[in-house]
Amino acid sequence: MNDIQIIKELPKLNEATLKQKIRELYFENFKCEFESNKIDFCIWQDYGLLKSVVNQNLFWAEAKQKESDLEQSLTQLIITIAKYKKRESHRPRYIGAFDAYKMIFLPFDSEIEEILNQNAMNWNVTPSDKTSETFVYLYKQIKDKQLLSKAYPFEYSKDTGELRAFIKKNLNSNVITKEKINKDNFVRVYHKWLKYVKESIAVNWEMAKNSMLKWEISIWPIY
Repeated sequence: MNDIQIIKELPKLNEATLKQKIRELYFENFKCEFESNKIDFCIWQDYGLLKSVVNQNLFWAEAKQKESDLEQSLTQLIITIAKYKKRESHRPRYIGAFDAYKMIFLPFDSEIEEILNQNAMNWNVTPSDKTSETFVYLYKQIKDKQLLSKAYPFEYSKDTGELRAFIKKNLNSNVITKEKINKDNFVRVYHKWLKYVKESIAVNWEMAKNSMLKWEISIWPIY
C-alpha cells in the first residue's frame, strides 16, 4: 500500500493504530513512545555519549482519532505536561497535536514555559475535561495569545512531502538546540546543570565555595 492509500485509510483507524501509522509514515527514523507519562505521542532520539546532557525530547503531541479542534488538543496537552511532566528537565523542541487528517508543530518557547509556570492554576484537573475552569481559561489564553500563529500546520493529503522535510530539518538529531535562560526556566535549567554538568567540570567545588565566601567578605566587610 502506497502513502496515498495509507493516508486515505487513516480516518478508519482507532487511535492506537492511528498513532502507529503516523509513526511509520513520518517518524520511522526516531525513537517513539506512546502514552509516555500520560502524553499520547513522544518522539525522541539518542545523542550517543551526549544524550545525558542535552535535550533528547523532540516532539510531544496530543493524538485524536477523529477530526479535532487543534487548539483544544493543545490545551489538553499543556495541562497534561503541567500535571505530569512539569519538572521534566529535558523539554521537547516542539509540542503539537494530530488527528487522522492533519498535524501541527508549535515551538516550545518562553510563552509555553510562562503558561506552565502559572502557580495560580489548578493543574490537578483531568486534562481532557473541557468543562473545567482550568481548561476553559487556558483555551482562552491560547486563543488570546494567538499561539497557533507560530505553529507549523500540515495536512497529510497535500503536505506529506513538506511534512517529511520539516521533520528531517527541525527534528534532526544532529542539531543540538540551545535554550535561552530566563526567569521562567532558570530553576529548571539550574537543576539540570547540577544533575548533568557540574560533576563533569574539573573544579574542587568546596574550595571554590570557600574562595567565593572569602571574596564576598573582602568586598562586604563586617563592622
